Amino acid sequence: MTEEYDLPSNDKFEALRDLAVVLAKQNEEKVKSLTRTLVLCGSTQVGKTTMLNHLLDRNVPARPTLAIEYSFGRKLNRDGVKDTCNFWELGGGTTFSAVIPQLIYSPLNERRVVSVAFILDLSKPSQLWQTFDKLIKVVSSSLKQYGEENPDHFNSLYAKRMSKFLSDHPNHPDKDCIEISIIRLHIIGAKYDEFQNFDPEKRKVICRTLRTAALIYGSSLHFTSTTENALIKRGKEVLHYAGFEFSPPSTINTDHNAPLSIPPGYDTLKDIGAVSSRSLIAIKTELERYFTSHFPQVEEESSEIEDPSAHASFKEPQLDFILKRKRREII
Repeated sequence: MTEEYDLPSNDKFEALRDLAVVLAKQNEEKVKSLTRTLVLCGSTQVGKTTMLNHLLDRNVPARPTLAIEYSFGRKLNRDGVKDTCNFWELGGGTTFSAVIPQLIYSPLNERRVVSVAFILDLSKPSQLWQTFDKLIKVVSSSLKQYGEENPDHFNSLYAKRMSKFLSDHPNHPDKDCIEISIIRLHIIGAKYDEFQNFDPEKRKVICRTLRTAALIYGSSLHFTSTTENALIKRGKEVLHYAGFEFSPPSTINTDHNAPLSIPPGYDTLKDIGAVSSRSLIAIKTELERYFTSHFPQVEEESSEIEDPSAHASFKEPQLDFILKRKRREII
């Protein structure tokens, strides 16, 4: 609909110019760039850095993440404006999970969009559950604390997320069993190239477990690989959507004989068949019991944290010389 404006008769040209400036500023506000945050956490040596390199088109060899690493990327949005995403990648499995709350609080306090991607090693089911369980509990408790400290913002975000879910899935049979999060969550099963060679029954148990977890936490679920071209592309699409909320993966698959790809809410407890409980707390307990009865969990392999100052990628001749001299003085 065309809007009409009354122009001063004495100076129509200047009025039109002023009006054009106002409309231009209004349009600029509508298409202004956004800054988002994506936290990548999960299993050790699972390919998080490699996936991020693919997304950002960085043709560099991946090196182990020592603790936490930061990078950023920019992509054009639908309005032709470049959005920015801050990527925080946690190394060491669950070792540095204590920093997750701050990575979530800071952008939320600035009213920015936050997402978390749990990248799990499908080839190591004996560590898969305890890794995911610890990380999801840290994220959940962080969001709960944020809600207690910022109830108005939390309730506003929750209402929007709940409204979106009910709009997309108005008749979902399990809506009372789903824990809607105020941030987007993504579960990524990596190393599918190794997982696909597992016994079919083992694959079924792992797939059922991750499908149930994704459903009750309102998360998407996608299987990827860093060695197969189709799944490399899938991983890039998932991180692109997680980081920029643009062009979600179009494939949907719930068959455990192929790489899973399930958006939030496109699954049901009945179709999955892993648990019979109908309350969220009972489902979580039953799901853990279901998975660990098939795959008893073992502690993550402890690895000695490398001294960053000794890493070839962080060499600084002048600083290294000063550090070496100071160490000699101390000794």
